[in-house]
Amino acid sequence: MTEFIGFVKLKGGSGATTHVINFAKYQQKQGKNTLIIDTDYSTISATRRFFTNKELSDKIKPENEATSLFENNSNPTPLQVDERIWLIAGNMNLSNEEDRVKQGMGRRYLFFWAMKHMAEIQEKYDYVVFDPHNDNSMITQNVLLVADKLVIVADVDNDAMDLIPEVMKNINVIEKIEINPMTMESLVNAKIFVLGNKVKHVGRSHVQFKKDFEDLMKQHPDLFIGFVPDREMIHLTKIDNLSIFDLENQAKYQDASHRKFIKQVETIYQKICEA
Repeated sequence: MTEFIGFVKLKGGSGATTHVINFAKYQQKQGKNTLIIDTDYSTISATRRFFTNKELSDKIKPENEATSLFENNSNPTPLQVDERIWLIAGNMNLSNEEDRVKQGMGRRYLFFWAMKHMAEIQEKYDYVVFDPHNDNSMITQNVLLVADKLVIVADVDNDAMDLIPEVMKNINVIEKIEINPMTMESLVNAKIFVLGNKVKHVGRSHVQFKKDFEDLMKQHPDLFIGFVPDREMIHLTKIDNLSIFDLENQAKYQDASHRKFIKQVETIYQKICEA
């Protein structure tokens, strides 16, 4: 059964896109197929991890883009960007479609696309992973509606922690609005997780965040699934367009500290899969 997972940003720069890419590469390592859907129209960061600026116009056609998901009876053609990884590319013009989407099927475009093409999706992919914008637009609400699991990525920032209840409130609102008229049950059934990100071992704010997050994990173990330390390997995934799993066999990352870090990330991803 294909799982639909959204990595939700609380703000720009939270590192959610990095986890989208690393999660797909982790699944590649497990022999699983992943489709990434980039609906972050402000940066199309996931798309830029696989294509240079020139390639964006040369290799990506309208039928390969997420905008096609918000057209009636359209079915985008994903691009294979790596072994076992496919991409429906982002488009920075997607935000211009907000009013049209509202006047059409609203937050149900992705839901109907998934239902209509579920047999094909299940045949091809083990996971469909969304990289949405950090807002509550109708485009992002489409992701919240269709997802089986939502991973809220919170970096070291008090504002980020304060935004978590807001995201959960937005999800709860959609849950009450989107009802199956046949069963009167909500169409929203996503499991929600919170992932702490880019946590340093020094600095008062980082130490306090780590302590607060560990306390929350003890209080709500089903919600707060762990945190990822701020390591050079994570930064290189963005700078060099590599995942930590591309780097793990390099000689400089064979020490116990790096192996522990990779294992920590793998454990979090596995928790997401098994929940």
